[in-house]
Amino acid sequence: MSRIRTAIRTLDDAAHSIRRRATRKRKILFHGHNDMNYNMFMPLHKKILRDSHTDVFFLFTNEITKKNEHKSEFPLNNTKQHIESDKIISAEKAKYMKWDAILDSDLHTPWFYRNATFIQIFHGVAAKAVTLENGTVVNYNYHPNLRNYDVCFFANKTFLCRTKDLNLWKNSDSGELIGLCCLDNMIKKNNQQSINYVKNILVPERFRSKQIILYAPSWGNHNSLVRKGEEILAALAQKDIFVIVKPHPNFVFDSTNRTEISLKKLLERLFKDRNYSLITDSPYDAALISDALISDFGSLALEYTLLRKPIFLFQGTDQLSHIADLDQFNMFLKCSYPFHENKAIDKKLFTIAPLSKEQRLFMEEFEEAYFANVGRATDAAFNALVRRDIICRK
Repeated sequence: MSRIRTAIRTLDDAAHSIRRRATRKRKILFHGHNDMNYNMFMPLHKKILRDSHTDVFFLFTNEITKKNEHKSEFPLNNTKQHIESDKIISAEKAKYMKWDAILDSDLHTPWFYRNATFIQIFHGVAAKAVTLENGTVVNYNYHPNLRNYDVCFFANKTFLCRTKDLNLWKNSDSGELIGLCCLDNMIKKNNQQSINYVKNILVPERFRSKQIILYAPSWGNHNSLVRKGEEILAALAQKDIFVIVKPHPNFVFDSTNRTEISLKKLLERLFKDRNYSLITDSPYDAALISDALISDFGSLALEYTLLRKPIFLFQGTDQLSHIADLDQFNMFLKCSYPFHENKAIDKKLFTIAPLSKEQRLFMEEFEEAYFANVGRATDAAFNALVRRDIICRK
């Protein structure tokens, strides 16, 4: 009888533990370098908010700028529109809280992430090269730190299979083929009604009938804004178009010593007709209403292929040293109009013309190779969290 009573008590304790876990709020921490990373996560966050049993907190480390450099003038500022202020916490506070799961948008693992399911949610598809402490150059998406994660939300099957082949998974079931949540809204809004709505917000009325070019350079000393920014913007200022300039949030224009004036002052000087807008928010609405993109090799440029619009791709003299996957880069070249750092830039260079049949086909092939669940990634990620018992319910 004593054994039976012991067994009953054990079952009662287990049931109580399950009920307590089911009724208390699960705590999830989203970690990113800055609120740029939040844009990638925002659709999933909004869906999680519908679950009253889950609490999401945010930690932004903002440590991407190097020592002795000024912090960017152009940080993203949209997080306050979507996150309650008391949900944004410091690292000091986060390390003493108990988490059910951590969703990390970068690969720099803070030491205090312990006793929780640790999830990597990739924020890009571009095969950027990074140098490890031992001098080894690797594809950022194949960083050895992936072995620290219990679950990885992959953007495409190529990355998923390659990391498994390289033995970068912590567990045999670490991989989840999700896609990129940030693209869902862009794809769903790709209709004339949404485009008109966004255009009315981002473009002054007198310019709404003109063609729109989005100039969205990447960051680092090899990007187009550092190398040829003034020439690019001067050429655009001479055209009868509207220009949206979206600098990377980690980019600091004045630190380059290419010019003594800030980007804001440069735009004011060049665009006499004020036919431009400088935005610091998410680039996806601007991408939606634009007729073409000027950018560097980076995830935004690759994502822009989903809109089937012209892409003017800057090629720096040292660009290949920053690319880890030449197959991806060469495939992307077929989707774009490359222009080189060593060539003169004038307004004719950025003439917008319809895509050729071949370019559209190349973009379709690129989508098939490097994007999964386009327009459905949020649901895929949410369902994965539910299936793994991280989120309480659908």
